[in-house]
Amino acid sequence: RGSPQTFVFDQASSLAVKLEMTARTPMGDVPAESYFSDYRDVGGVRVPHRVRQVVAGQELVTTIQSVAHNAEIPAGQFEPPKEIQALLAKKQPGL
Repeated sequence: RGSPQTFVFDQASSLAVKLEMTARTPMGDVPAESYFSDYRDVGGVRVPHRVRQVVAGQELVTTIQSVAHNAEIPAGQFEPPKEIQALLAKKQPGL
Protein backbone atom coordinates (compact mmCIF):
# COMPACT_ATOMS: atom_id res chain seq x y z
CA ARG A 1 0.00 0.00 0.00
CA GLY A 2 1.37 3.40 -0.99
CA SER A 3 1.56 6.59 1.00
CA PRO A 4 -1.00 9.41 0.66
CA GLN A 5 -0.47 11.83 -2.23
CA THR A 6 -1.52 15.46 -2.37
CA PHE A 7 -2.01 17.08 -5.77
CA VAL A 8 -2.03 20.85 -6.24
CA PHE A 9 -3.94 22.19 -9.27
CA ASP A 10 -3.70 25.53 -11.04
CA GLN A 11 -7.02 27.27 -10.53
CA ALA A 12 -7.14 28.88 -13.97
CA SER A 13 -6.13 25.85 -16.08
CA SER A 14 -7.18 23.00 -13.74
CA LEU A 15 -3.85 21.31 -14.55
CA ALA A 16 -1.76 19.56 -11.88
CA VAL A 17 1.26 21.70 -10.99
CA LYS A 18 2.59 19.87 -7.91
CA LEU A 19 2.50 16.47 -6.24
CA GLU A 20 3.50 15.99 -2.59
CA MET A 21 4.08 12.51 -1.17
CA THR A 22 6.32 10.42 1.04
CA ALA A 23 8.74 8.10 -0.77
CA ARG A 24 9.55 4.86 1.02
CA THR A 25 13.29 4.18 0.71
CA PRO A 26 15.73 1.74 2.33
CA MET A 27 16.80 4.68 4.50
CA GLY A 28 13.23 5.33 5.67
CA ASP A 29 10.39 7.58 4.59
CA VAL A 30 11.46 10.72 2.73
CA PRO A 31 9.26 13.66 1.67
CA ALA A 32 9.11 14.04 -2.12
CA GLU A 33 7.70 16.75 -4.38
CA SER A 34 7.12 16.78 -8.14
CA TYR A 35 6.42 19.95 -10.11
CA PHE A 36 4.73 19.73 -13.53
CA SER A 37 5.07 22.40 -16.22
CA ASP A 38 5.38 23.07 -19.96
CA TYR A 39 2.01 21.50 -20.72
CA ARG A 40 1.40 20.84 -24.44
CA ASP A 41 -1.54 19.45 -26.36
CA VAL A 42 -0.88 15.89 -27.56
CA GLY A 43 -3.80 14.40 -29.45
CA GLY A 44 -6.31 16.43 -27.45
CA VAL A 45 -4.67 15.69 -24.07
CA ARG A 46 -2.60 18.29 -22.18
CA VAL A 47 0.65 16.58 -21.12
CA PRO A 48 3.45 18.09 -18.98
CA HIS A 49 6.78 18.07 -20.85
CA ARG A 50 8.86 19.16 -17.84
CA VAL A 51 8.84 17.46 -14.44
CA ARG A 52 11.06 18.63 -11.59
CA GLN A 53 11.38 16.19 -8.68
CA VAL A 54 12.85 17.03 -5.29
CA VAL A 55 13.62 14.16 -2.90
CA ALA A 56 15.86 14.39 0.17
CA GLY A 57 17.49 17.60 -1.04
CA GLN A 58 18.28 16.12 -4.47
CA GLU A 59 16.71 17.57 -7.59
CA LEU A 60 16.03 15.79 -10.88
CA VAL A 61 14.57 17.57 -13.91
CA THR A 62 13.05 15.50 -16.71
CA THR A 63 12.36 17.19 -20.04
CA ILE A 64 10.14 15.24 -22.44
CA GLN A 65 10.77 15.90 -26.12
CA SER A 66 7.75 14.10 -27.58
CA VAL A 67 4.73 12.04 -26.59
CA ALA A 68 2.76 9.68 -28.83
CA HIS A 69 -0.48 7.92 -27.98
CA ASN A 70 -1.01 4.33 -29.19
CA ALA A 71 2.27 4.35 -31.11
CA GLU A 72 3.54 1.18 -32.74
CA ILE A 73 6.35 -0.38 -30.72
CA PRO A 74 8.88 -2.37 -32.73
CA ALA A 75 9.05 -6.09 -31.94
CA GLY A 76 11.87 -6.80 -29.49
CA GLN A 77 12.04 -3.20 -28.26
CA PHE A 78 12.12 -4.33 -24.64
CA GLU A 79 14.23 -7.46 -25.10
CA PRO A 80 17.48 -7.37 -23.12
CA PRO A 81 20.70 -7.30 -25.17
CA LYS A 82 22.11 -10.72 -26.14
CA GLU A 83 24.84 -10.42 -23.48
CA ILE A 84 22.26 -9.93 -20.75
CA GLN A 85 20.07 -12.74 -22.10
CA ALA A 86 23.10 -15.07 -21.87
CA LEU A 87 23.72 -14.06 -18.24
CA LEU A 88 20.08 -14.58 -17.38
CA ALA A 89 20.08 -18.01 -19.01
CA LYS A 90 23.09 -19.04 -16.89
CA LYS A 91 21.42 -17.81 -13.72
CA GLN A 92 17.95 -19.20 -14.46
CA PRO A 93 17.91 -22.10 -16.94
CA GLY A 94 14.91 -22.13 -19.20
CA LEU A 95 14.73 -18.39 -19.95
